[in-house]
Amino acid sequence: MDGLPIPIADFERAQKNSPRFARTSTTSIMAIAFPPISRIVPGYVAEGLGILAGRQP
Repeated sequence: MDGLPIPIADFERAQKNSPRFARTSTTSIMAIAFPPISRIVPGYVAEGLGILAGRQP
């Protein structure tokens, strides 16, 4: 950007065209059929799990 202010009409147009998060309910989330969880280590580590571990001296 060149540091110039954006005209309000352009700003409002951009806001209307930008994607928004849709509200949802727990009922609709519970009704979704998700694929089963893939496990790297059966029973312990799910695919995509990240672990940040450390040790205090």
